[in-house]
Amino acid sequence: MINLKKYKWELKLGIILIGTSFILYYIDYKLFGTASRIYDNILNQIAFLPIYVLFVSMVLEQVLYKKEKQTVISKMNMLVGLFFSEIGIELMKIILCYDKNLSQSGSSLLCTDEIFNGKYKFYIKKIKDYQPDIQTDNEQLISLKLFMEGKSEFLLQLMQNPNLLEHESFTELMLSVFHLLEELNIRDDFKEIEDHKHLNIDIERAYLGLTREWLSYMKHLREEYPYHYSIKLRQNPFER
Repeated sequence: MINLKKYKWELKLGIILIGTSFILYYIDYKLFGTASRIYDNILNQIAFLPIYVLFVSMVLEQVLYKKEKQTVISKMNMLVGLFFSEIGIELMKIILCYDKNLSQSGSSLLCTDEIFNGKYKFYIKKIKDYQPDIQTDNEQLISLKLFMEGKSEFLLQLMQNPNLLEHESFTELMLSVFHLLEELNIRDDFKEIEDHKHLNIDIERAYLGLTREWLSYMKHLREEYPYHYSIKLRQNPFER
């Protein structure tokens, strides 16, 4: 049995709308006095109804799609923010110490508020063209391994989030960071020169990805959450 109480307001709305239609048709009949004209109008409206339903469905679908997309993007940016708060910024600071080219290019790579005021594309191109020179020693790699091992559970949980698939570049960053963690974990020591060469390439890949995604995240914060942006700008990993 249908629970009418559950649909109480829908029933009221339906009765009001149907009643309004009858009243308007009655007024039309009284003014013009031809029932055939009313029948023709009803038939024309019924004939147009499928087109109207199609149009409304398409518009409604687009509205719902945009709303859903905005919700996913919002959740994704929350994940990005969580990543940088938990591991990203600290990992960037650690890797920056391995970059021998940064001493010459550090000032030009420094991210300031001015970058987001008309110079963002120029700065992004500078980051893409930048060639770091990653050099590590045994102690640095051991320290990096210990740091990332402490974040392994967090990274695993983040990788399992389905919203991650909606952000291709961040997904690539996560894969590069996770790959670096795996490469560090399979080694007991870092005495082999070939290990250093291989790991330095993995570190460089994660480093460049971290830099690009951090800038993208900062741009998002500046546009959407300026109060939070000002806090994060003071945590600038390039400011040494």
